[in-house]
Amino acid sequence: MGDMNDIQKKRFLVLGLGISGLAVAEKLLHKGASVLASDSNPSLKMDERVQALANRGCLLHFGPQDTSLLNGIDAVIPSPGIPPVHPVFYRARELGIPLISEVEIGYQLTHSPILAVTGTDGKSTTVRLLEHLLRMSGKKVIAAGNIGNPLVSVCEGEWDWIVLEVSSFQLSTIHEFRPKIALLLNIEEDHLNWHRDFEEYKSAKLRIFENQTEEDTAVINGDEPWVESALKRCRSRVFTYSLQPSDAEGKWKKKKGSDFPYQPDGYVKDDVLSIRWEGKEIPVLHRDDLPLLGEANVSNALGSILSARVAGVSIPLLQQGLKTFSPLPHRLEYVGTFHEVKYYDDSKATTPHSVLAAIQALFKEGWLTLLLGGSEKNLNYSRLAEIASEKCKAVVLMGEARKRLFQAFQQHGNGKAMLVVVDSFTEGVKSAIQVTPPNGVVLLSPACASFDEFHSYEERGEVFKRLVKQYAEESEK
Repeated sequence: MGDMNDIQKKRFLVLGLGISGLAVAEKLLHKGASVLASDSNPSLKMDERVQALANRGCLLHFGPQDTSLLNGIDAVIPSPGIPPVHPVFYRARELGIPLISEVEIGYQLTHSPILAVTGTDGKSTTVRLLEHLLRMSGKKVIAAGNIGNPLVSVCEGEWDWIVLEVSSFQLSTIHEFRPKIALLLNIEEDHLNWHRDFEEYKSAKLRIFENQTEEDTAVINGDEPWVESALKRCRSRVFTYSLQPSDAEGKWKKKKGSDFPYQPDGYVKDDVLSIRWEGKEIPVLHRDDLPLLGEANVSNALGSILSARVAGVSIPLLQQGLKTFSPLPHRLEYVGTFHEVKYYDDSKATTPHSVLAAIQALFKEGWLTLLLGGSEKNLNYSRLAEIASEKCKAVVLMGEARKRLFQAFQQHGNGKAMLVVVDSFTEGVKSAIQVTPPNGVVLLSPACASFDEFHSYEERGEVFKRLVKQYAEESEK
């Protein structure tokens, strides 16, 4: 990328005017750069922020995007939503024009230390938890990245820490991005409609450690099968954490097929989340006091505890912060109990891996009805079908992915779960309510994106909550 001091001499192409595209175009114009901003959606011409860009001298292009956009361009800043197979990106690579993520621009402009979090599932909750823990200790902190605030919008503030959620899309086009602390939670199949394959996706995630030095810290989930390849990339100080039990001598079991004999720095001992710090074992919090459901959240909490401790948060404040954290909406969110049935909104679960974590958190020997389906991301549903068939009494399949999901249950399920296939989300919620008896649980955890019927997972979750309450009221009349 080079020195951002010569930014006034450069001409940037910002491809895609979503939240991050608008923010980076505004920042570059503020810094005196020449900017051409392009979006395939012509209706954005009327957007107030787009009009403001034009008033500040930004050139605008709407409609089909071809390689002529690259004429005279020094660097391309891609929207995270545009896949790398876009012809403009191909041509840029051929011409040697760098592709630079918004995160890279923000990193080059900030003087604040960054605590970066990535992973397939649990990123947003972990980022908010870390923001809460750091704030509890009196630090001036802000959460940024995929969680809402683009890094370029906050990068020039005076912060003790920026807690940054970074996606595989953004990490694919970093150059010098170097977080002071990097936390990698997990890597499971996701976004295979964007990445060519799982290996490319995994490699993008692991780039979070690429530019770290021995002055920096990596915090890594030691239970993941990729942990050894991550450690080989790390030149930084490394902390690992694990949910794996230890044996009678206190040695941790090796992962199956692994020669990695690590002893984790974060672990659960006698149901207490604990860390090993400066040679001492420090109990932090009993798992029953953690206001987050499921083993996956226990694991993410261990990563957060280590990261926050590295950032200087004391043990007493860690304990207080963990107890007082409020979980984010649409992530195993308890909606309420209606007619003796409990309802949970886990609309943010857009991968099979995250749904399995939700099932594990809520499964008891009673009745569990699972709502699955939405828009496709070309993911593998076989393991999900196998586990859901065993642990759920009923599974409602809906949306664009319902046929592929049904095939997965036919091929990999055990036939025990009642399968209900419906066309729409509304029908799916109604069917789930109808088939669930008193003392049962209804879980919306779709394993799919929401874009077949909704603008976002948030909208899908809100509609779910509204429908549940609406049907409950109707049945009382």
